[in-house]
Amino acid sequence: MASEMPQEYLFDDDYQFSEEQADAIIRTTSYHRKDFDLAVIWFSEREHQGIRTSISTSFQRPSTSPATIGRLPQELLNNIFLSLDIHSLIKCRQVDLRLRQAIDSLPEYQAISTHALKALCALLRTRLAHNVSLFDFYQALCTKNCSLCRRFAELIFLPTWRRCCFICLTLGSTEFQMHTVPAIQEQFPLDTEAISKLTSFETLPGTYSMKEYVQRNRITIVPVEQAMRASGGDKEALLRPGPPWFPQNPKLAFMSSCALPYYDRQNKTVEYGISCAGCQLTIDKGTIRGMALKFAYMARDMVYARDGFLEHFKGCGKAQQLWGSSKEGSIEPPELPQIAKDGGYLKPRE
Repeated sequence: MASEMPQEYLFDDDYQFSEEQADAIIRTTSYHRKDFDLAVIWFSEREHQGIRTSISTSFQRPSTSPATIGRLPQELLNNIFLSLDIHSLIKCRQVDLRLRQAIDSLPEYQAISTHALKALCALLRTRLAHNVSLFDFYQALCTKNCSLCRRFAELIFLPTWRRCCFICLTLGSTEFQMHTVPAIQEQFPLDTEAISKLTSFETLPGTYSMKEYVQRNRITIVPVEQAMRASGGDKEALLRPGPPWFPQNPKLAFMSSCALPYYDRQNKTVEYGISCAGCQLTIDKGTIRGMALKFAYMARDMVYARDGFLEHFKGCGKAQQLWGSSKEGSIEPPELPQIAKDGGYLKPRE
């Protein structure tokens, strides 16, 4: 198998570039997979235009709050707000101006309302906002890696509020499997009361997965792993190779996830994840077959943070080729794949 590995993927840490060149390398040889964002719960930017300001700033008028709340220490108020679930927090902002100003002053809330509006809307519309506190939301926003594979995670799995990468979601990992209530009841010895204790929610109409399944009606789904634990099932049995004993419905995992950027709380910067245009170029060339081609597709679908991509760049011959043909980022590489220009395969949506 090693002999089939394309030379483009053999790591070569002798490749050197200056820190000044790093931004140009990223701009020239990487791209954001917009289609990964579209494959999960997604909202048009137009839907946010009317609420973006109101969700993060307070009205400019005198406060009419009761005097008692003003006498509470700010530190105590902050702790209370951080422990509130998102649904209660939003309701609290609507009580009066003083509460709204106190919540809006929190760095955690500002980071979420500024950088994670899609995930916030997804929580509210699926009615899962009761399960996630402001503290939990902020922690996820500041978490960089997938909870399973430890690679960069560009998504959040809403029912269990876990960071995940697109590859783990696509592979159907047990932790990210969902199913309908009737299917759960058929497979697990759980009564209605036990089912009601699981984290269920109604899906949102939309288009899901890379196959663009259209879901028009809302259906109630629950996490398979939770049902398995509640019934005392054997997780290892579900993970064994071979035909799964439980029928999977992959699109439901996409209907349970949403894009969530990574927020670096120290540098106050945001990363949405980038993929390698050089890895796509390797596939476009059509010169590899067999296991090497399978490896190339997986490499193409990898998503990196800035530092991770620069490490990858050192060992990716095709990315280096694109960089070399760009005259150090001054022009677009002549062989830049169309998929990199478009941000993936799926057509843009309004």
